[in-house]
Amino acid sequence: MQRSARRLTRTLSALAVTGLALTALTACGAEEKVKDEVKKEASDAKKSVEDKAVDTVDKAVGGSYEVTYEVTGSVDSIDFNEGKGSAAKPEFTTENKPKTPWKKTLTLKGIQSPTVSAMVLEGEGACKITYKGKVLDQKTAKASDTGLALCNAVSPVGQ
Repeated sequence: MQRSARRLTRTLSALAVTGLALTALTACGAEEKVKDEVKKEASDAKKSVEDKAVDTVDKAVGGSYEVTYEVTGSVDSIDFNEGKGSAAKPEFTTENKPKTPWKKTLTLKGIQSPTVSAMVLEGEGACKITYKGKVLDQKTAKASDTGLALCNAVSPVGQ
């Protein structure tokens, strides 16, 4: 009987050690999952704070300004910021197969960046942004090179 009791004790001890080892291994895997989740939550929180900060600055600066976009050449499409969305997440508008020369004057808010780009089909194309008669940015592109004329400027509000 003592021999059976010892064998049972050894078996139970071996099972207990195996259980502890499995628990430790599982905990290590869980720890990595927790670390990954914490990193993701921290990244999401940081992005949220950055977006709120930009929106707060945008509102604090307030005001609006008028810019004129111009595009010339043979272009397939024009993408531009027409003031939708926020400074942190602008929503761009696309005009497909526009007639050129193309010109649009619109109002942007706060620190939204004036941006216009043109996809050049053949030859050469260009974009230009003006504010109160002053050229903020202008670019030229050839279809044989990048095929993209991209103009972008800093908001003139507060300058």
